[in-house]
Amino acid sequence: MSPKSALNNIWGDAGYLDNSDSYRPLITLRFYAVVALFLTSGIFYFFDLGISYLPILIISISVLLYNVVYSLILRSGKSFSGFLLLQVIIDWIALFFVALYTGGIASPAIFVFPIYGAVVGFILESTPSILLAGFGSALIISILGRDIILGNIHSNGIIYSIGTALIYCSVLVIITLLSTWISGNLRFKLKTIEGLQKKIDVDNERLRKSHELSINMNADLTLEGTLKAITSTISESPNITACVIRLLTDDGKRIKIMDTSGVSEEHASRESVFLEDSLIDFETITTREPLYIPDVLSDARFEYRDDATAENLVSMICIPLIVRDTPLGVIRCYTNRFYEFTENDVKFLDTVATSASLSISSSNQFRKLERLNKTRSAFLRLATHELRSPMAAVQSILHLVLEGFTGKITRKQRELFERANKRIDRLLLLVSELLELEGFSEKEMEFSTCNLHDILSNVVRDIAPKSDAKGIKMRVHIPRGDLAIDCDSDSIYRVLENLVDNAVKYSKEQGVVMIIVDELTDSVSVEIIDNGIGIPEDDLKNLFMEFFRSKNARKMEVHGTGLGLSIVKKIVESHGGFVEVSSKIGEGTRFKVILPIHHNNKTT
Repeated sequence: MSPKSALNNIWGDAGYLDNSDSYRPLITLRFYAVVALFLTSGIFYFFDLGISYLPILIISISVLLYNVVYSLILRSGKSFSGFLLLQVIIDWIALFFVALYTGGIASPAIFVFPIYGAVVGFILESTPSILLAGFGSALIISILGRDIILGNIHSNGIIYSIGTALIYCSVLVIITLLSTWISGNLRFKLKTIEGLQKKIDVDNERLRKSHELSINMNADLTLEGTLKAITSTISESPNITACVIRLLTDDGKRIKIMDTSGVSEEHASRESVFLEDSLIDFETITTREPLYIPDVLSDARFEYRDDATAENLVSMICIPLIVRDTPLGVIRCYTNRFYEFTENDVKFLDTVATSASLSISSSNQFRKLERLNKTRSAFLRLATHELRSPMAAVQSILHLVLEGFTGKITRKQRELFERANKRIDRLLLLVSELLELEGFSEKEMEFSTCNLHDILSNVVRDIAPKSDAKGIKMRVHIPRGDLAIDCDSDSIYRVLENLVDNAVKYSKEQGVVMIIVDELTDSVSVEIIDNGIGIPEDDLKNLFMEFFRSKNARKMEVHGTGLGLSIVKKIVESHGGFVEVSSKIGEGTRFKVILPIHHNNKTT
């Protein structure tokens, strides 16, 4: 073994300490030592103590120079392995010469050896610290030997000097061992705390990812959006390089890649395969347990070896997607190096898979519901269109008969034709509102700045013939000047027209309908109040349901389909507002519509 390799082996325990954080304390202490040495040489110079000041001055200048060199090396960032060890050795040598020229074994400088040994013990690991303590002890023995040879023995004799040297050596070794033991325990605890902190950070990150995944999955009910949220969240997790979601087909016989992250488009576009031919997926779904593959290239069950080689996929874990005992597919998680998934990794992925399974199942149900709703809408549009033309033709014929174009009819015949005409009117109204309801579901609102004064004026003007016929007074209270809001003007007209028309329709003759408009901080309130028949309390909760009409409204034999208020509610909510209603039987009803002044989807 080379000397360099041996030094690296000795230094290996303390490698992580060989950095600027360890150099700075020693460099700072060394500058203080230089000041102390300069003061000591000055004392020796001005006071005749029998000790030459020159050696101490030379040592202090030397220490200052090599400490400056250390500082420059530290600032340049070019420190090398063992740089800290080299500093300690040179410091020992400098301390050796200080003790040598200030009294030998009786010098106060000998006391610094144990102190410096404690500092070294806290900075370095045990092996280099003990070796350095041995080196320091050897220097103390060398000072003793020189004193014996030159006859510079303490007045108490050679035995006293030897005892002093041995005590200093023992204290140096003991203090070094004690400091390394204390620092070792501290480092162990710090490492433990650091490990726990890392674990807490990983757990917190996983909790954050799980929370983020839940939000993203709930924000988009479509299957594509749900799958994208799952793969992107998992692939951003620690140690995960790529993520692939493979779902079973409706018949459960084949499995297909539905979304990926971290793999090529070529892999993402692979065709579906029979589940029995995909052994990893088949085993995962059959056992309903995560399946870990340490090396995909060496596992005969893995079917995409070329892709794994090209994309550097090494380890893999396959997690089943199951909801209510029904398998949906699997999530494959890959790493780009050998990685053994821990118990916490598996728990995290299993938790994600559970949430993902529920979201995927919900997305599938939502997709089926959308298909059914589209089918229903298409059928409803077709049926209503097909009904409108023949009913309009029948009504035209009835009008011709009632107006006498086909000849005279008896009073009984007129009554029958008029009843038939009323039924046709109701059917045509129902068809029109059904078409309006379906049209609204597909219509894209066109928001622009509208004047609520103008919309309300048009409503009052159009309803006036009906209110005048019943002797009903319409009183409008609205702030003066323009009242601008962002809205789809046709839709808001439909809302106000429906509510005012209902107020007139269900009011008693010679009654009053009040329309009160109030401009709030960031919204507008429109109240329509009548003194009509009122609505039973039990019916209020169902008032905005499609085809619902209150019991007393049905008894009045007033034309209605039960769709108007449902349309009103949908329009108002699409504008970001809401509708409130309160009523008392026989006293009247109050509808309150709140509309925001500004809307996020405004287009011009």
